[in-house]
Parts: sequence; structure tokens; C-alpha cells
Amino acid sequence: MSSSERRRIRPSLVAVLLTALTTAAALVVGSPGTALADGATFPPRTAEIDVPGAVGTSRAGQEKALLEYWTQERIDEAVHNGDRQDPSVEHRVSALARELQGPVDGPVLEPVGKILFNYASGSPGSCTGTVVNTASGRLVITAGHCLEEGGPGGEWHKNIAFIPGYGGEEDLGVFTAANWATDSLWASDADERYDIGVIVLNDNAAGEQVADVAGAFDVRTTPSTTAPVHIAGYPATGGYDGNHQEHCEDVTEPTPPPRDLVMAECPNMYQGSSGGPWLYEFDPVEEVGDIYGVNGIFDGTFVATPKFTSRTLQHIAVMEIAASQI
Repeated sequence: MSSSERRRIRPSLVAVLLTALTTAAALVVGSPGTALADGATFPPRTAEIDVPGAVGTSRAGQEKALLEYWTQERIDEAVHNGDRQDPSVEHRVSALARELQGPVDGPVLEPVGKILFNYASGSPGSCTGTVVNTASGRLVITAGHCLEEGGPGGEWHKNIAFIPGYGGEEDLGVFTAANWATDSLWASDADERYDIGVIVLNDNAAGEQVADVAGAFDVRTTPSTTAPVHIAGYPATGGYDGNHQEHCEDVTEPTPPPRDLVMAECPNMYQGSSGGPWLYEFDPVEEVGDIYGVNGIFDGTFVATPKFTSRTLQHIAVMEIAASQI
């Protein structure tokens, strides 16, 4: 049995909860993006494709043009992006964190991949995303700022595509985005506590979902206490070329007030690794674990994630409804 098959069949209590939330969301919302019971909204945005050969064609023709657009040359150029590097983050290293920290070697995790996009200006950029285990097999979770700048007047990215397991031994192909959404509080206020985004991917030319090709990780809420974490990403600055999946392990701890995030010491998670997964109880042999965070802000030493809560699961549930309508 392949690692991707193991990841897809691994049972999870949170996966059961996610199924229940998807059902509940379908009952509460008239269409994806309508406010849920707690006022949260996650309006899916139809993927914008603006590349040569896309204008005036069918949606299938636009997707084909996007696949042709992302040549290796353009992929290599998509490394200079505006990820949120924040030198003002105060940090500390506890005795517990010193027990396990820093960059480590690791396998290329196939559900973890490279997100390609163009800013509204047309300049290329890249982030990291991870396939999550849902019924549709089409969802990728990442940081909100990998999809939209955030805050009043923040512009959305375009020409988004995802390459699972980028840099690994096997070419798993390129998947185009059908739609995507960030948390409404990221879009309206650039609130770093909600810097989370979800992408719905189209099937590949063979009609396969990305999770069937690359596998997927379960998602869960963030542990309430410090916990060992395994982080992955595609850093494209700080001496890294964006072509290799980098890994880091640490014991997490809360960010100092007034910030309300979770942080880990990972000095290799430079720009390009934004959106990379925080994996709980990661098993490097079976390559299984649960996602409970994504790389958000980075200060050159520490990387921090928003906390995954029931609101995050609602976000995924709403996007699963959008995925079922493709």
C-alpha cells in the first residue's frame, strides 16, 4: 500500500466532525459564502485566469491555457513574493523548546506542494499548500495571504495552480484552481489570527482528484498546550531556491501577548514556505499526521501559525460544498 493510500484511509475523529460540519453548513447556508451561525463567512471566489490564450475561450480552454502558462521557467521565477516576513515579532526559547528544534531532513511529502500565482500586478509568486482529507479530495489549505493581500483594498491573486510533492521523485502533475476563499476577517482586516485560506482544485486531465494522486492529511484543531510539531515548506529566499521541500521540528509555544498565535523555532521557513503545514503526531515512516496550523508570519528565526478552531473546520466544510458543485 502506498503512502498516499495510507493517508487517504486513515480514520480521524476530526474527519468525522468535518463531515458533520459539512452537512450542517449545507443546511445553514443557501449558497457557499453565506454567513454561518457564528457570523463567519468564507465566500468562495471563482478562480481568475489571465494568461495568453485564455481570453474568449471556454472554462476548459482557460484551464488548459493556465497549465501551458506555468512552464518550468515561470515556476522558477515565481519565488520573489510578498510573504509576511515580520521582523518585529518578539520571541523567546523555553527550556522545553530547546529539547527539539530546528531544520531537519525529511521525505518529500506528496500532499504538500508548491502554490503558484500571479499578483494582481502580474508579477509571479509562490507559497506552500497541503491537500486535506475530505470526501471531494480537491481541497488544499494554505495561508490567507497566499491568496489575497488582506485588509481594505487588498487585491486577490490570480492564475493559481498547485503542484503536489514538488521536487520529489515522481511528477504528480499540476492542478489548476477552480475557486478559493480566505476567512472574511483576513479579507476585511488582515487579522493575522485568521490568516487561513482554502483552494478547491480542478481534477487533472485523467479526471483524478488531487488527493487520489498525492494523498492527503487530516485536519484538526490546534492543541491547547505545547506540542512537538513537524513543519514543511518551500522557502524561496534566505539562501533557498524554492525548488526543495524543507522540514523543521520543534516544540511549540504561544507567542508573547498581545499576539494570539502559536510559534516554533524554524529558521529555514523563509518566504515561499508560507502556508506550509504544521503536523501533529507526525510519523515519518508512515508519513501520517494531522494538520493544525499553517506557516503565517516569520521573523527570520521563529515562524507562527494562526490557531485552527471550529471556525477553521467550518471554513473547510463550506469549501467542501463548493468542491461538490464542480
